[in-house]
Amino acid sequence: MTKMTVERAIQVARANLAGDVSLHITSSEIREAYDVLAELKLPTEGEHTGLPVAGYKSVQPEAAVLQVNQNKHAEEKLLRIIDGLMNDQLPSGESFLADKRWLAIAKTDLEKGFMALNRAIFQPARIEGDI
Repeated sequence: MTKMTVERAIQVARANLAGDVSLHITSSEIREAYDVLAELKLPTEGEHTGLPVAGYKSVQPEAAVLQVNQNKHAEEKLLRIIDGLMNDQLPSGESFLADKRWLAIAKTDLEKGFMALNRAIFQPARIEGDI
């Protein structure tokens, strides 16, 4: 007997969850489908798989991902204001000469602040073992 493909396992699982009987799926096919999917070690509902970055959890709760994405959007809005000021324009479009040195400091500190905020949410740890 050949092993069920991931594509077929997904099809069987979806049909089973939806109560779709048109595919005439047997109980052994359902068990095999869930075995195939379990081997993939997919995140559960409400979790997101992260990048394989050392020290970071491989799975993050959906609420944490949503919050960090909101933080990233807020950061980007502020960075665009700074970009405009670096190009001598106020958000209203009026010309304005701002001190570029302080704008650079503001940009750096803003980026550091949002990085700290997002690290507080994702909580990376130190790398364990040999490096």
